[in-house]
Amino acid sequence: MRDNSNEPPERPEPIDIESTFNQFVNFYGGKQVADMFQNKITTPNADYYFPDQNIIAELKCFEKDMASVEGFERMEKLFESWLSRGLIKGEEFIAIAFGRIPYPQQCIMELWTSIRKSVDYVLDKAVKQVRETRKLLGKPDASGLLLLCNDGNYGLTHRELLGVIGNLMASKYSSMVDGFVYFTYNQTVRIPGSDIDHQLWTAAYSENTPDKIVNFVDDLGSKYFKFMEVHTGVPIAESRVMDVKDGVSLIKDMVYVPKEKVFKKAGKQRSKKGK
Repeated sequence: MRDNSNEPPERPEPIDIESTFNQFVNFYGGKQVADMFQNKITTPNADYYFPDQNIIAELKCFEKDMASVEGFERMEKLFESWLSRGLIKGEEFIAIAFGRIPYPQQCIMELWTSIRKSVDYVLDKAVKQVRETRKLLGKPDASGLLLLCNDGNYGLTHRELLGVIGNLMASKYSSMVDGFVYFTYNQTVRIPGSDIDHQLWTAAYSENTPDKIVNFVDDLGSKYFKFMEVHTGVPIAESRVMDVKDGVSLIKDMVYVPKEKVFKKAGKQRSKKGK
């Protein structure tokens, strides 16, 4: 988690996560897999290979708000279904969509099923890309790591989204990759007792993941925030990373800085992770 002892007078403009992370990986000593093959790969592949650690990593960004009707096709279809089946009334639509009244219980169950499917789609695709890259590089013993950035999903708290990710990873993918990192940069939070912006870098691992991977992830996170300090010009007084289990109580208390305060430029074009 990043902590600034002195809040900057103005928040920096939102960054493009994918392009800046590409730059960071090059700085760190990793390689972009596409560059290794002159962008001539015809099969799905992961984003990065770290040769010194023999780790393959795939970056995915959660940019769509999975629990908001705004801009998310699946939520729009859910609301249409609930209206047609009489689970909600027309006059309740706006109040429910903006959190003024709670969802009916049946709607909550269907909403969480939809969210789980959305997250599972992302994870399944990422795991397959790691698997195919092992074949592509001829590195069947390479470790696999998912880098998951929350970059616009304000409808779920960090705790809720991490809960869905962690459950899916444990139940379906723990034998295929060694762990995942969940992080933010643009999407900042406040925590009790602090009036400054915080960012998150936390990780969880499969059983028997070697210490060298844990140490690599910790070092990657620390150097990422130092790199971003240089990249944005915003001083970072302290940066630290934490395990999901160790940080669960702190994560629970995090409250997002409102989206309109972070993403100040209306109509700002932001890249989508659509590989």
